[in-house]
Amino acid sequence: MNKPHSTSLGLLRATAISARSRFPSIGKTGCLSIFLLLFFLFPNFSISQTTKIKKVVLQGFWWDYKNDNFPHSWSNYLTELAPRLKTLGIDAIWIPPSYKNQHPTWVGYGPMDHYDLGDKYQKGAPNTYTGLGTKDELLRMVAVMHANGIEVIQDVVLNHVDGAGSFNGTGGQDPEPTYSMASNDGYKNFRYTCYATPVMDGSQDDYWTRRGRWAKNYTNFNPSPNTNCSTGDICAAYFGPDIDYSLNSFGPSSNIPTSGTPAGFPAGRTYYNPAQSQDYMYDNAGNWIKWLKKQTDVDGFRWDAVKHFPIYVQRDLTRMAKYQVGGFNGGYSMLNIGEWIGNIGDIDGYVTNMAQPSLGFGYEEHTGTFDFNLRAYGSGGSLYDMVVNNFSGGYDLANLPGLQQAKRTYDYASPPARVHRTMPFVNSHDTYRPILDANGNFSEALGISSGWNEAQELGGNGKHIDPREPRVAAAYAVTFAMDGNPVVFFEDIFNIGTTSKRWTHLPTNTTDLPTWNDISNIIQCHQKLAFKEGDYFVRSAEANAFFPAGSSASDHLVFERGGKAIIGVNDQFSTDQEIWIDSNFPSGTILMDYSGANGTATSTVQADQRVYIKTKAVGHMVSGVYGHGYSVWAPVPGNTPFASVADMFAWLDYTPQRAAQTTQEWEMDDDLGDSHCQSLGQGGRTPDNSPNQRVVGKIFAEGGTSISYEVTLGTPGTSLTFEMYDLDGNLLQTAAGSGATVSGTYSNPSTRWVCMKIRNTAGNTAGQKCWVKMTYTAPATVSTAGFPAATTVSIWTSNGGSSDWNDCHNWEEGKIPACNGTVIVPHAVEFMPSFDPCFTGTFINRAGLSLRPKIFLQGPYNSSTGLMSDNLRTGGYIPAATPYGGTETVSATVLNTTGNDAITDWVKIELRDKNTPATILYTRSALLQRDGDVVGTDGRSPVFLNGVASDDYYIALRHRNHLGAMTAAAISLGTAIDATDFSSSSTGTWGTGARKDLGGGAMGLWGGDVGQDGAVKYNGSNNDKNSILFFVGLVTPNNVVAGYNATDINMDGLTKYNGSNNDKNIVLFNVGLITPNNIIAEQLP
Repeated sequence: MNKPHSTSLGLLRATAISARSRFPSIGKTGCLSIFLLLFFLFPNFSISQTTKIKKVVLQGFWWDYKNDNFPHSWSNYLTELAPRLKTLGIDAIWIPPSYKNQHPTWVGYGPMDHYDLGDKYQKGAPNTYTGLGTKDELLRMVAVMHANGIEVIQDVVLNHVDGAGSFNGTGGQDPEPTYSMASNDGYKNFRYTCYATPVMDGSQDDYWTRRGRWAKNYTNFNPSPNTNCSTGDICAAYFGPDIDYSLNSFGPSSNIPTSGTPAGFPAGRTYYNPAQSQDYMYDNAGNWIKWLKKQTDVDGFRWDAVKHFPIYVQRDLTRMAKYQVGGFNGGYSMLNIGEWIGNIGDIDGYVTNMAQPSLGFGYEEHTGTFDFNLRAYGSGGSLYDMVVNNFSGGYDLANLPGLQQAKRTYDYASPPARVHRTMPFVNSHDTYRPILDANGNFSEALGISSGWNEAQELGGNGKHIDPREPRVAAAYAVTFAMDGNPVVFFEDIFNIGTTSKRWTHLPTNTTDLPTWNDISNIIQCHQKLAFKEGDYFVRSAEANAFFPAGSSASDHLVFERGGKAIIGVNDQFSTDQEIWIDSNFPSGTILMDYSGANGTATSTVQADQRVYIKTKAVGHMVSGVYGHGYSVWAPVPGNTPFASVADMFAWLDYTPQRAAQTTQEWEMDDDLGDSHCQSLGQGGRTPDNSPNQRVVGKIFAEGGTSISYEVTLGTPGTSLTFEMYDLDGNLLQTAAGSGATVSGTYSNPSTRWVCMKIRNTAGNTAGQKCWVKMTYTAPATVSTAGFPAATTVSIWTSNGGSSDWNDCHNWEEGKIPACNGTVIVPHAVEFMPSFDPCFTGTFINRAGLSLRPKIFLQGPYNSSTGLMSDNLRTGGYIPAATPYGGTETVSATVLNTTGNDAITDWVKIELRDKNTPATILYTRSALLQRDGDVVGTDGRSPVFLNGVASDDYYIALRHRNHLGAMTAAAISLGTAIDATDFSSSSTGTWGTGARKDLGGGAMGLWGGDVGQDGAVKYNGSNNDKNSILFFVGLVTPNNVVAGYNATDINMDGLTKYNGSNNDKNIVLFNVGLITPNNIIAEQLP
């Protein structure tokens, strides 16, 4: 084969001069335009840059995406897919809109509440989550992507909202006739749930009292009273109520009251129709994009339907995300892409308009576009035509470079960098709508249009490219060879259309979820060989290109990425293509085709830097290799050829470059989050004058890594306490402070969810909002089924404002415990729980101590039943207030309890110093049940001593007419319920004979201390017998006095000195019938 010699270069300059000489009116500016046009046609010059910034982007979803193994949790699916994406060489993943739509099965492009990332309950079951899952799962997915070096690109929809109203639209309509009812049937009242105003009954009044952030009225939509615009790209309501960002498009709802509380609603739950001000929608959109950037730590944005809301809004919001979110700034390199559909002039014009100065920043082409012109726009040639309308290989590949948009990259002087902005693509969720069979397979063979829902396909020419097309790999080779950030559509890399497992595969299973291997190879070549580090040349278009017989420029398009790789594209199905081209490679460089299609053949760069390139046909049948219609010729390491294709493929490894750490920030305020039991229960400022906690959120951190936290106080000077817990309710870390920030680090020993919580340090201070920022590293590989985000225990918060065990608002995540479950009170709360009678599980109290001792009283004890009588209760004699001088009270409802748990009387518990047991540290009045259980004033819960530290204590039980008893030794009291059984003879007590043997193994307190002097005496001074006599009457010893009296030793409600069941005989029998002068002394120090 003859190799043509080199000729002089300078084609661009010569062509530009020629154009100016032919058209003198062009002038210098026109010549420059011609030069730029020729640059993207024939960009044969180099701009040296320190840094080249590019991304290979995976569109991580298709229209109606789902997987039955991850119902309503696409985030979990992507989390498990992440390691495979890393192996493929994906730099960034584009995810669908993550905020709440009307229904979780929606793809995401009908946003209802932008601040609901799957944490609120507001459209009825099952609408807590989004299509991506819960907020916790979304944030974990972002962090896992980062752990794999992969950026996350969030889809942004800000031209419209949809789904006004409660569960079925109730309250969403504003009947104002001129503007509101002009579109969307007037459904333009948007009110959102939040921590302060969760869903109540779904009624209109419920909806109208919701105070969630960024409420909207008909005045905020087109046509508005300000603009009265309803047609055209900006104003038409194509997708839902169309947002009007005009300065003066603000005002109240016409039918929501501006004040007042609906009948039957709690105080403070007032109608919400606040005043708005100028730029209401613009300001709120800016606040939201900054909040979203901080909350999620996504790395970039794809802006949906950018023709349909003002460019100045997109421009400013982009700069806010890039430069006005502090440590979360996306910076100059942030990937930002607008979905502007049009030809070269249209999309380049959009880039220019977006780049105009604003917010104090100068001109900067910070936003790219999808290259719709290259893919297919109008009736001209395109990638689409090359792939679909090319059965004979008759498409002229030489047309493709001229179809690219001109504004593909942007150069920064400081730091010196070239950032790729354009995004060439082959398919997207809009262009791709197959009709599927029951197994999710393509319903028709390749080329049959009835197998596609073409009426719903959008974008450019609005037509799909079937991944089964033989020239799809060639199309992708073009998009990867050109400038820009090539986008890989999910179904173009993963085969889910022919496996019968579209909806049932596991993302980790390479058999059930195989890749289209040519596309995988192209990605790996692009990444490992660093295409974008080299300047862009279209070598096949140069004058020196030589095509041997059977090859031509129309069938063989060849790019060079200067000194990095040469990419050949061949659209012929059966005919290989060859070419000799100039190159930037040094002479003697040995090249091999990394597609493998040319085997171990090499091509050596000649002395004049020309090199021979061969690209196999689309339909080649070489097994075990790729390169169907493309080739990738590049140097071999050490200039030593690979011994085999397998060795060459093994060398094509690449690690995405994004830092592994994730930083996410939660803003804690009452107009965010949700306190409904079916929500995640996250958000809210700390409450006024309350120790109750607020759940911030959760992170998923890898074991062996460090977690950093920073809490920014809304009201410095008032202390907040920050805490981290695991899902079992174990406290991992705590920090408190009243300065501007509270910060620290935690060494996390195991991979797990970590739950963050915030509360007032003191329960008597005003509440405040705050911001909680967490920096952590997630594991790169996660089995999401093994790490669900829900707590494993029931955590008591008392945020429902009561002690009601069965009020879900009192439990974190609304999780009322099972009867045998585990309950944790993590710290001091306003109300301790009143136990459900069925509860027999584990109770852990970190707010103080919990005691449930057992004791019998001799007086009312019946040895035949093993129970005490409840005659005082049935007689109505037990007082509502404790007789021991405390503040405890009991309700009539508790005293109505019958059976073994009926109340016998009040008793008193004492905790005494472990070193000096005569020192009483704490006392608490409690209730004694018939079966001997000592319980709290609710009649069923333990006795809580809040704020009492875990330690060793002596426990003493006292009664108003029985002798007290105390444990023989100090008892270790901690977070568990202490159930010291004073009724058991095996329980040691202080002193000698401190209790009465009641028979049958039961022990009880000695009855008869009527004088409450610590002794039972029948004779002598201050004896108890005389106390009874004097009470009934010295001269009327047979008198009987009813009531709640210390003289009623047997506690039958009657004080009797003589007769049957009299009280003095208990004293006599205790001291001894034949030793009436005996004294029984109380055994307490």
